[in-house]
Amino acid sequence: MIAAGALLVAAVDIASAVMPTLTDRYDLFQAMLPMGAYDVARSLTFAAGLALIWLSGALRQAGYLLP
Repeated sequence: MIAAGALLVAAVDIASAVMPTLTDRYDLFQAMLPMGAYDVARSLTFAAGLALIWLSGALRQAGYLLP
C-alpha cells in the first residue's frame, strides 16, 4: 500500500512538472519569487517524482504492498 501511494505521488509530481502552467498562478509566483525560481522548482519536482518512482519499486520489493 505504501509503495502504491509513493507511485501515485510520483505520477502527480511528474505530471505537474511537465504540464503547462496556469497563467494566473504563474503570474502570481513570478511576482513573489526571484527570476528563475519557478523553473528550478519545476526541475526539482520532476527529480523528486523520479526518486519516488525508484522508492516505490524498492518498497514493493521489500514487501510494503498489501496483498
